[in-house]
Amino acid sequence: MVDALRHRGPDGLGILEIGSHAVLGHARLAIVDLAGGAQPMRSRNGRHAVTFNGEIYGYRELRAATEYPYATDSDTEVLLAMYANAGSKMARGLPGMFAFAIWDDQEKSLFCARDRFGEKPFYYTLTPGGDFVFASEIKSILASGLLHPVLDAESVAHFLQKSYVHPHRSIYSNVSVLPPGHCLIYRDGKVSVEKYWGFPRLRGGISLEEAGEELGRLLRAAVAKQLVADVPISGFLSSGLDSTTIMAIAAENNPDLTAFSFDFEGADSEADIAERSAKRYGLNFQRLRIGDFDPVEILHKTISIYDEPFADSSSIPTYLISQAAAEYTKVALTGDGGDELLGGYDFQYRALLRIDESKAWGGNRALVYLAAKILWKLRFRAASMGLSELGDRMPFFWGCEERWQALAGMRATCSFNGLQRLLGPSGLYPGAGHPDPSFERQRPMEDALFYDTETYMAGQILVKIDRASMANGLELRAPFLDVEFAEFALSLPANLKISRTSSKIVLRQAFEAVWNEEVATNYKRGFGSPIEKWLRTPGFRSLIEDYLVRPNRKIHEIVRYAPPSNSGNYPAPLTYNLLVLSLWMEQNSFSFSRTAACSC
Repeated sequence: MVDALRHRGPDGLGILEIGSHAVLGHARLAIVDLAGGAQPMRSRNGRHAVTFNGEIYGYRELRAATEYPYATDSDTEVLLAMYANAGSKMARGLPGMFAFAIWDDQEKSLFCARDRFGEKPFYYTLTPGGDFVFASEIKSILASGLLHPVLDAESVAHFLQKSYVHPHRSIYSNVSVLPPGHCLIYRDGKVSVEKYWGFPRLRGGISLEEAGEELGRLLRAAVAKQLVADVPISGFLSSGLDSTTIMAIAAENNPDLTAFSFDFEGADSEADIAERSAKRYGLNFQRLRIGDFDPVEILHKTISIYDEPFADSSSIPTYLISQAAAEYTKVALTGDGGDELLGGYDFQYRALLRIDESKAWGGNRALVYLAAKILWKLRFRAASMGLSELGDRMPFFWGCEERWQALAGMRATCSFNGLQRLLGPSGLYPGAGHPDPSFERQRPMEDALFYDTETYMAGQILVKIDRASMANGLELRAPFLDVEFAEFALSLPANLKISRTSSKIVLRQAFEAVWNEEVATNYKRGFGSPIEKWLRTPGFRSLIEDYLVRPNRKIHEIVRYAPPSNSGNYPAPLTYNLLVLSLWMEQNSFSFSRTAACSC
């Protein structure tokens, strides 16, 4: 099991057997207390033992505030100290990104917890033999040889719609996920799961100026805490607002940092803009060139890296970026989390602001487009473009009572009816579309942003960066997900984040003065892959022929796929999802979760 995780921790492997009740294992990426932080770590009195993946930011302050006979200078031992003092309540006061398990040899119980947003993964299962088995990745659980996985129908359906498995489930019905912000206790053969954190209540009566000032203070504090390590720290720098803000703040603390930017040959490069930002902040600048690569070859490699079907279009470039950066650094700051917390996905979020306007038009798209055409001729260009955008988005609003439902539809690669047609002959019927959010509803637009944070960020963005980076022995840190900063950002009303003409309003209020103008006015980019172009290449056409058209592939047990000559109505993202699913199914062994189980 530990060998299966060696890529996550190439600096050391440890196994601790505790009597006849528990065995803990760990693969270490040494960042803090290089000499004394080896794991699994046992308390000096022998009662408690921990295995831990992640970083506890501000751990030295926690250490000073927690009475304990410390023997190391590591953040791992702080977990033992806090558990000895507070027991299972410790998670509520724990900052950072983490997934850990603490064995109590006196109580014969295991306490586990996962960070609030899901930066670090935690999978577990109760085996048929009664063992509790857990790990950071599913491949480690399967390496135990203690269970045969069973494919989960709901997870397959969610993946085909969203390109990722829902963050509260796994692709297997007999492997569970500890959701973000939850803790778990295993005792006497039973598992109990409890939520220890949820989204904060929205605050009212705060001005943009007040919000910007507090946001700036909290983000500067978050970056300072995440610059603590016993190895050099660097950062990723693009032309975007988020990474530029993080590196501008980092330079205030340590201008000797290195900023990495990436050039993809033949792509719209952000590196030139990033280099000018780095020069302004006095950072060392390193341009990493991602030359020609075979996307088919990298796709095959990433299938095993992610353990589950995962078809985010940026998963391949993110892997290549992490691979290139890992040659120079072990830790890098990123701007992840800023879009969800601060209203950065303006293309989707702006449309949601007009959902009531859509109802006023009676859902008549033809009338909307006609009005847009007239306004264009009258040279009211901005109003015309706004109406055209509204017309494009109106189908997502039909039948939606809440804005988060419309956003869920925008993030889907196919409609629920289309999904039912795909899965029709298999008996693997999906549930009622998009799963309801688990958070308490507050206000319509804010709920939509919460929805993206709970699902899209946790299930797609954070899974992507964790697996892609850790596959290369690289740790990525996201200051935007610092708990104090994130709670404040989540509590702000949506009108301080997104409007019909601007995005990330409060971030601009706080930091626009430190950006170059070309950053402040730049359009949102990203590392998305040209999926449509790839699917037309000989390499991908061959893959489609082999894995989707060929009749003896496993995918035909669950999906009704029309050959390419008849599939002109398949959008490229759905075709890519189907291809990834088929490749994944061929690489893995499992049973189907239905009455007439079929062994694969």
